[in-house]
Amino acid sequence: MNIRDIARIAGVSTSTVSKIVNGKDSSISEETRKKVLTIVKEYHYKPYASASQRTRSYTIGVLLRSPISFDSTLDGIIQAAQNAGYATDAYNSYSDPERELKNIAAICGRNVDGVIWEPATPDSLAYASQFPESTPLLTIGPNGGDQSLLLPYKEAAYKLTSELIERGHQHIACLMTKGRRTQDFLEGFRSCLFDHQLPYSDDLVYYDLNDSLPGKIGSRDITGFVSSHYRRALEFTQMISPLHYRLPEDASLVSIKNDTAEALAYPGNTEISTYTIRNSDFGAYLCEKLIAQIEHDKEQHPSFVQDFHLDNTSTIAAPPTSAIKHVLVVGSINIDHYLSVPRLPHIGGTVSTKSAARYPGAKGSIRRSAQPSSGTALPLSAMSASTMGPITSSRRWNSMGSIRPVCDAAPERTPAHRSYSSPPTANRSSRFSPEPTRRSPRMTSPPTNACSTMPDTA
Repeated sequence: MNIRDIARIAGVSTSTVSKIVNGKDSSISEETRKKVLTIVKEYHYKPYASASQRTRSYTIGVLLRSPISFDSTLDGIIQAAQNAGYATDAYNSYSDPERELKNIAAICGRNVDGVIWEPATPDSLAYASQFPESTPLLTIGPNGGDQSLLLPYKEAAYKLTSELIERGHQHIACLMTKGRRTQDFLEGFRSCLFDHQLPYSDDLVYYDLNDSLPGKIGSRDITGFVSSHYRRALEFTQMISPLHYRLPEDASLVSIKNDTAEALAYPGNTEISTYTIRNSDFGAYLCEKLIAQIEHDKEQHPSFVQDFHLDNTSTIAAPPTSAIKHVLVVGSINIDHYLSVPRLPHIGGTVSTKSAARYPGAKGSIRRSAQPSSGTALPLSAMSASTMGPITSSRRWNSMGSIRPVCDAAPERTPAHRSYSSPPTANRSSRFSPEPTRRSPRMTSPPTNACSTMPDTA
């Protein structure tokens, strides 16, 4: 960043900037002076910095674009730098191009010996001209251009999908979280399906855990899941657990995980089958490669390679082969009606549901799960006028009671966008239901998608 850049950003002449930074600004308005000084500080401009003679600072600059709370790449860089006698100066743009440009100016003003740069956007590469030509530069991440160094997310996704295919799965979905690994992970998943002649469509990729997933597990439309993030895999297990789906009996789940001290599972849940990405080793590799360029080390450094293997096989197995069972029930059966609604209904009000499902269920005690969702799911058997009222937080409500299903059955889906109204003069002890409550229905012919239940005597 030179004086002409500062003048252009401030909208003044270079002579005006020169007068202000050198304290000869008596003839310049206070407003202009403050504006120029603010820009000088934001972009870490130093007068005559470009003309000063460069000396070795033994400092490495690191420019990142996204939070690294659960990423140990920076830890690996710092450790390798310290082992080689270098300090590190790290900045984060949080994917903001303007902030990124200011960080670049700050790095250049620190006279660093080399830079590891994760560009914020594809257009950020235009900022490469801001770095001194003599400063070694390594780009990383999906926006770093053809020479960018990448973590092996594509390879990990390919091999995770292969783990499922080798066990006989042909109906595989991908659970995604948008971030730095999204593009590479999706490409690995798609390539593996293509190489094994399995169909791919965008419908197989889930960026949100929506209400259709449990139904697809029950109908065997999906038998295996590959997750790009460990936390998304944990959220998925939390979603299906109250609906009595089990891993890997009903579906298999595999994921990648960072080499940080993340919890292996939520309390009471099975440990997930994972590949561990060695972010720290990758960071050390980047630092060693940059230092070799700084010190003109002509020794060849091989590319970063990681061997993948499953940490465990707790949630991966062959796909379920048994067909959905149809059971004749003589006597009463408890059924939970789940409605996905943006809020709970209140007396005299109407609420529309975007989707609904029926499951062999329990007796209507309500609990709130640990994971929030985009709406509220509540069993109709548990909705009474006394519980109706507005809520301020979005939570998922499930019915957990004293019976359990004894066979596999797909949920019966009902049409979306139904509206249910609570009567203005509802009796507070009455049940809220779109149809009359029948306490002991008797079925005289085999029902579709029915499942017998038995009391929980524990």
